[in-house]
Amino acid sequence: MGNEYNYSRPIEIAKDIFWVGSVIHGDPFQCHSYLILNNNESVLIDPGSIITFEVTVRKIKEITDIENIKYLICHHQDPDIVSCISYIENLINRDDKFIVTHWRTQALLKHYNWKTTFWLINEHNWELNLNNNRKLKFIFTPYAHFAGAFCTFDEKTKTLFSSDIFGGFTENFSLFAKDKTYFDSIRLFHEHYMPSQEILNNALTEIERVNPDLIAPQHGSIIKKDLISPIIKMLKSLDCGLFKFGGDSNIKRLSRINMVLKGILDDLALDVRLNDALRHIKKLISELIDLEELLIIASTDREDSRLVIFLTDPLYSSPIILTKNKKEFGQAMDILNNMEDIYPQDFINISFLNYSNKKAMVFPLRSKERRTMGVGVILLKDNANLMDTSYLNIFDRVSALLSVALERELNLLSAEEEKERFYKMAITDPLTGLYNRIYLNTVVDEEFYKAKRYNYPLSVAIFDIDHFKKVNDKYGHLVGDFVLKEIGNIVKKSIRKGDIPIRYGGEEILVVLPFSKKNDGYIVAERIRQEVEKTDFKIFGVTLKITISAGVASLENENSLIELIKKADNNLYMAKSRGRNRVV
Repeated sequence: MGNEYNYSRPIEIAKDIFWVGSVIHGDPFQCHSYLILNNNESVLIDPGSIITFEVTVRKIKEITDIENIKYLICHHQDPDIVSCISYIENLINRDDKFIVTHWRTQALLKHYNWKTTFWLINEHNWELNLNNNRKLKFIFTPYAHFAGAFCTFDEKTKTLFSSDIFGGFTENFSLFAKDKTYFDSIRLFHEHYMPSQEILNNALTEIERVNPDLIAPQHGSIIKKDLISPIIKMLKSLDCGLFKFGGDSNIKRLSRINMVLKGILDDLALDVRLNDALRHIKKLISELIDLEELLIIASTDREDSRLVIFLTDPLYSSPIILTKNKKEFGQAMDILNNMEDIYPQDFINISFLNYSNKKAMVFPLRSKERRTMGVGVILLKDNANLMDTSYLNIFDRVSALLSVALERELNLLSAEEEKERFYKMAITDPLTGLYNRIYLNTVVDEEFYKAKRYNYPLSVAIFDIDHFKKVNDKYGHLVGDFVLKEIGNIVKKSIRKGDIPIRYGGEEILVVLPFSKKNDGYIVAERIRQEVEKTDFKIFGVTLKITISAGVASLENENSLIELIKKADNNLYMAKSRGRNRVV
């Protein structure tokens, strides 16, 4: 569209409204001046700089006598839009000319020592009535980007002269925005210039009230009606107040950094687990750095007896827990203990994760009390360069965001462990360490119905200590408890990982054996019986020999777990009646 216009001439953008700016080649920060032609009360909006002064004057003279300009509107005080007034006011040979602005802007503009009188919008009910029944309304948009910033709205053509709002950085000049891709230019400009999303949204809300048909910004491209609504919608969700790292003046790079940091914040705000969030955060950071892995090493307690490692490798769906008895513990603890501040490392070794002699960026993760909870480690690819120090501030932000997430995650892990501890207490017999009847009636009962539904074998074995009452009567309950506990340990050592041992009653122990036929159940029960028989139970200087009896049953036509246990219990009774110390 840009090629359709001769930019060396004034261009009429609406009825009696002309673009009289100048194209500055190679400058993405194009500045626009506009003329409202209205006989001897014509209006020049944001006259421009000394650089563009001569072109603007020439274009005005193609349209009208320059002395017909009565009003010079200055939306703010920056030199790119006002510095030429020192020259142009001398060309307008009339005593009734005015500089139209806000009082906050006038407080600074007066230092130019211009001869022209100021006309303050806040003292004139925020509107300017011109002849020919034309009215300009002024929309106050404070801090966008200046405290006294405002926009000008021409009611006759519904054209909004929007000052910095809707401006953009444009590499290739185009007077009119071609499509919604113009928002990419707007985003770069607004992230850098607008202090915050709240300030920008306040200004956009006020602009929406006048419902403009055309938006003519100071910078970038003019926006026609069909693009106004979608661009406003995108602007309302734009994160403004661009972070400036290390004095970096590269706006595109700053914008990319800002988008990465916002993406990290959005990820962590989703309340997902840290291990899952790190995978996406790694992708975001890879837009800035050539990294291989992102991981966090953290201490789960103040005594540093356990470490937890979060990483993005898909092989690890859950964090790795390291305790002091693990050989990897010392290496991870060394990395944690050597952490003082953000710093690049020429090489780092995490050999237990198969990372050796890797370049890395390391940064601390601290709690609200500034206690070091952990350390973030970004492992760089072998051909990557260590980042220059101007990037260290980025990781200050990354560190702050991940610190909040890590503290939340460690609290969740602690809560889950506490919940697990209470759950184990609820389902575990405190004396023997075997499961109890609560577990039997919930989890194990479900195992029975799964076996029936999917038609896989299931057996149960029930054990009873022979003559246990005599042990209690002769030696006391402390000895009896010792015997029970030791037999519980023998049972746990003698069964498979998927088998379920339960303290069923006083001296009765039940073992549920999924995927076990009757003969499999007999073999397990007999192994336990023999192990008990050969064990010397030594306590308080006394050595006891103990035997047990067992009944085994396998699932056939039973309709409930209780029925199956009753069948095994009948076999146990039979073992007792046949002389004890046997399996039936």
